[in-house]
Amino acid sequence: MPDRTFTADEIREHFLTFFEEREHLRLPSASLIPAGDPTLLLTTAGMVPFKPYFSGELTPPSPRITTAQKSFRTTDIEEVGDVSHLTLFEMLGNFSFGDYFKAESCKWALELCLGVYGMDFERIYATIYTNDDEANQIWLDLGIPADRISRLGDEDNWWGPAGDEGACGPCSELNYYLGDLDDIPPIDSHARGTTWGPGISDDFLEFYNLVFTQYYRDRQGNDELLPKKNIDTGMGLERTVQILQGKNNVYETDIFGPLIDLVANRASLTYGDDEQTDRAIRVVAEHGRSASFLISDGVVPGNTGRGYVLRRVIRRGMLFGRELGLSGPILPQIAEATSSQMSHVYPELHSNLSFVQHVLQREEESFESTLDQGSRMLDEVIAASKSSGDSNVPSESVVRLYDTYGFPIEMTAEISSEQGIEVDIEAVDAEMEALRARSRASASMFSSDTGADDLYRSFGIEEVPFLGYRTLTADSEVIGIVKDGQLLNEASTGDKVEIILAETPFYAARGGQIGDTGEIRRLENMQDV
Repeated sequence: MPDRTFTADEIREHFLTFFEEREHLRLPSASLIPAGDPTLLLTTAGMVPFKPYFSGELTPPSPRITTAQKSFRTTDIEEVGDVSHLTLFEMLGNFSFGDYFKAESCKWALELCLGVYGMDFERIYATIYTNDDEANQIWLDLGIPADRISRLGDEDNWWGPAGDEGACGPCSELNYYLGDLDDIPPIDSHARGTTWGPGISDDFLEFYNLVFTQYYRDRQGNDELLPKKNIDTGMGLERTVQILQGKNNVYETDIFGPLIDLVANRASLTYGDDEQTDRAIRVVAEHGRSASFLISDGVVPGNTGRGYVLRRVIRRGMLFGRELGLSGPILPQIAEATSSQMSHVYPELHSNLSFVQHVLQREEESFESTLDQGSRMLDEVIAASKSSGDSNVPSESVVRLYDTYGFPIEMTAEISSEQGIEVDIEAVDAEMEALRARSRASASMFSSDTGADDLYRSFGIEEVPFLGYRTLTADSEVIGIVKDGQLLNEASTGDKVEIILAETPFYAARGGQIGDTGEIRRLENMQDV
């Protein structure tokens, strides 16, 4: 193992400094919301902000760049809770745009690992793409013996594009052997399907990926050689910290330690006593952290797109918090701890902290009001399915849980699967489309009956300012009363009317989210709304 223990901050800084000394321009992390890239929901890798440079559309500020990029991947949400998966992670990267290529990137990667971090050379294994003889020879020349170099195919050693189109190419991954050096099984074959080796056995942890971007893949899957060959690398900070701190998993490192302690202490539990409890603690800590990063970059909970991703993360975190016996919002506390720990690297965590905490508090309180009812309904549905011998949860029940109680479909599927009952996603999709059709018809009827847009414009208002992300309460003036599409001066007892406010803190009731309440006051009269 390394001669000394590095903190996560030191590992990040050593990486960036190492490449600055090799004429790389250090740039700050880009937002988790990709700028001008409709092919991606969120920033999923360090190279995402540089796609126009790799494709040759734009000229980079330097032919060599290094960054620590916050990244988010939605494919692993249901896996978070084990000891390896994360939604939010940091990717340390060095990039070359038509400058250096394979030889330099491999050489510097090994220099960094051995000379700066002090990793054990005997534990470093490389994987390369099936027919990449050039990379194979480079690693041999750098001293890695042939029995520590594996050739793997598209699934393991071809990278990209990030999205429907973009730069891509073969890659070479560095893996760290975590087992006993005195008891290393022989690698009989370097093809996938063997029982031991990098990319196959849990004895190895892949931590540094060197992508040799030589091609541009279009939406039809066609590859064209790029005008210039590029380098795109990614060293996973969390995994590298695990290696250098000698921990069994990322949750034992100084990145997650404070958050794990916070959740465990709040629940009056001890981390490490029970695996099911530990899993729930990890989920709450990880999801609270990742939600904080998303919101600090401007993502807010919603029913579509990245807003839905955030809502899934928050509500899954709440569900596992309930398993721990937690009452009341905890995610705002995790946001504060995350800000204290990481705002020196990502200042938006501090500058947007009050906004982050407010959004988390509001979302937790909203879902709290339906969580008990929804959980009871799901338990009843699962029990009924088991009793009848049905292997699937009825799709209409899944949609009702979503529409009435705010249960993300993926969360219902995860809970059901743990009980041995599955969710038919295709049937649910069909039911959801029917729900959306009914919603569109309802919205169309409302629009034609009331002429709401025209009425608003008659007051010179294109939209009513929403105050709900700045304050929980607000005073506003009623500037219009609408009944059956007509503007009224007053309303009578029993009338069902709309009111138009000059500005509003009210948040609409959708997807199971309970609407806000307030009061209309006139002289001594008061009416709840």
